[in-house]
Amino acid sequence: MGSSSLDADKFVIMSDAHLLQSYMGSYDAISDFKTVLKQACKLSPDVVILAGDMFDKKKTEVSDVRHPEGEEAMIKIREIFENIKIPVYAIQGNHEDERILQGLQQTVTNFHYSGDKWEALENTLIYLMNTRYETGFYDDKLLEIDIQNIIDYIKKKNRTKKNSILICHEFITNEEGTFPEDLLIKLLKKFNWVINGHMHFYEKGYIHQKNLICLPSLLPSRLRFGKYWTEYHSWNAKSDYYECKERASPFGFVELKIGNEPIFHRFIPSVQIINLEIDVTDLDLQKVRTRLKQFLDDTNKRSDRDKLIVLPSIAGNCSFSASLLDDICRSYENLNIQKLIDNTGKISPFAPKITIKKPLITVDQLKEEILRNYPELIKRLRKYGVSISVQDVRAICKALNDNPYIFQKYSGPVHQHIINLFETLTKELVDRKIIKELPTDFIPFLEEHCRKVKW
Repeated sequence: MGSSSLDADKFVIMSDAHLLQSYMGSYDAISDFKTVLKQACKLSPDVVILAGDMFDKKKTEVSDVRHPEGEEAMIKIREIFENIKIPVYAIQGNHEDERILQGLQQTVTNFHYSGDKWEALENTLIYLMNTRYETGFYDDKLLEIDIQNIIDYIKKKNRTKKNSILICHEFITNEEGTFPEDLLIKLLKKFNWVINGHMHFYEKGYIHQKNLICLPSLLPSRLRFGKYWTEYHSWNAKSDYYECKERASPFGFVELKIGNEPIFHRFIPSVQIINLEIDVTDLDLQKVRTRLKQFLDDTNKRSDRDKLIVLPSIAGNCSFSASLLDDICRSYENLNIQKLIDNTGKISPFAPKITIKKPLITVDQLKEEILRNYPELIKRLRKYGVSISVQDVRAICKALNDNPYIFQKYSGPVHQHIINLFETLTKELVDRKIIKELPTDFIPFLEEHCRKVKW
């Protein structure tokens, strides 16, 4: 793309397929990807645009895709792109490794990695903007410079172009910490359409901005982070049976013809996602087990059970661990049941008035929580005068993660875990010159106080 002129006025725009994942067991996402591309090509688009996160670099929440696994999938994906005979242009999303997009460009003649490039059509300018949310937060100063450069360019070029479109992949809400509202407004004023991935749902006129479009997820993926259900089963603690809400598939893509309104095309994947939420407030463990088993018994009798992905969860307040329900889920070999999620507050049987507001989390969930809290961590450090980059924070977290005495299976006393944590952390801070050398008595002081931990 870039400075060349593309003869096109009809586009299909897709986002958030998160291919290369292995979250969902037997679900063949690549086969569905081939099917949805065929559906899109029947519309006779001039170009297919991929608006980010088509190829996830993680196969699970915390495990990266290994090269042999990734290459096995990419062989099929390259063949799919080659066979559609339509130019494909892509930007990078926050879950993508840029090298995958670069590799596709080098090996597939009709695939173009076009992040941060302009495309000039006969009467239209298109800017394909790589995500600025890759680090998990926005650096407002750098982002402001980027946006101003985009606006300056479009001011010059719009003298000869009637229309303009921005393709992006940003975290856009009305909440603090997401894409800055003032910069978003500037872009919306300059572009006829701002078409955004990342949000995992379709909406035209999002947050009351008539020219802002959120793209839906193309395929099922990262099931816990998106509302992908077509059936939602809820069982109130005081009810004798569960209730069900149904809706159409939330997956699909957008068709845009220059000068016309965008059109959402729904895609029905080969699997159906059903959510189950059991309210366990004031119920004993045996009652909850009975309810979970009853729902799974009913589901197991369905003729379409082979096409279902079941997402079970418990909510409310209880005194037992959700792990005591895992054996029930494992016993249904014919059902694709994801790990049961515990959304309850735990009430201690020894001190009923004390409630732990957040559920217990696993080590893997703790790692994911650390990744999600980069922005807040950096803000707090800067507030106290500690200047630190995102790269430094990532490297330090990696060092903590790699330490076998912190996150790995280690049966030592709790105070030794804490000592190892602080020793590793302070060493990284000193090595990276974020803080000056430590006082000579710091480690003995640390060990002395950590040994006071009685738990």
